[in-house]
Amino acid sequence: MTDRSTIEARLDELLQGSRFPVRPQTLERVWHLTPAEPSTEIVVIVTFHARPGQLDELEEAAREFVVAASQLVGGLFSALYRSPEDPLTLTLVERFEDQSALDRHMQEAYFQRFQIAQRLLLSQPAEAAVLHRR
Repeated sequence: MTDRSTIEARLDELLQGSRFPVRPQTLERVWHLTPAEPSTEIVVIVTFHARPGQLDELEEAAREFVVAASQLVGGLFSALYRSPEDPLTLTLVERFEDQSALDRHMQEAYFQRFQIAQRLLLSQPAEAAVLHRR
């Protein structure tokens, strides 16, 4: 079992690595809202680095993906963020009720379309972190 300080350190590392624009006060508030009992909820954080000249196309494809993902049964949240430090970096944050919702999400046609579309638009492979709340 992972203790809270290890989880907090991992989250801090992920957020810093993705240059996710979150104030420390916001994170502190969120930690106190997290229930103590185990949960099946899953958070996925994906960072995309667009090729120069491809940001608009990547952002359009990602926004279409977010709209489709937001309609999935078991999908709790899907949003796209742009790094204030690196305008070619986009971060996708998603929440799912459980593993079966994430599995359904990954089998959907919109997911497959986005996987294909992003290949030519990225300067490097997307970086993904899948976090299971405990």
